[in-house]
Amino acid sequence: MKNGEYWNAIRSLIDILGKKFDSNAVKNIISQFHLRRDELSGIVYFENEEKGISLECEDNTLRAVFLFAEGKDGFSQYKGSLFGNIDFGITKKEVWSELGCPAESGMSEKVTSTLEHGGWDKYNFDIFSVHFTYSITDCSVELITLEQYINTSGQSLTPH
Repeated sequence: MKNGEYWNAIRSLIDILGKKFDSNAVKNIISQFHLRRDELSGIVYFENEEKGISLECEDNTLRAVFLFAEGKDGFSQYKGSLFGNIDFGITKKEVWSELGCPAESGMSEKVTSTLEHGGWDKYNFDIFSVHFTYSITDCSVELITLEQYINTSGQSLTPH
């Protein structure tokens, strides 16, 4: 089992999940990454395409953090450290080797005429989940999404 130190590189991003977007912790991340506010269908996003990061807020609460690989949805690659041996460019097989079997998985699909992906995996941990979306061309990680997760099982869900 990996301990809490496994997540240290992204701890500040995990810690803002579920917080109000006007909280000091969220404001610090917005400032650190020079994020710009955008709104689409009632959902507020704070984004910086050049830094490869986007925050999603709904009902004034931070719901998700998106970290992008180079070129995904017009974003540059997120340059910050990630966790463990996870990095953009590794394959689904390497993610499974690092984190084990995911809680949920989806197959490759064409979502719209311009949006398609090579499948996805979701891992649930004690207070957050990590969702990987893979490239349609080589099954490498192209998007990492951090989301708040409420563990009701009573079991520790740290990666093995």
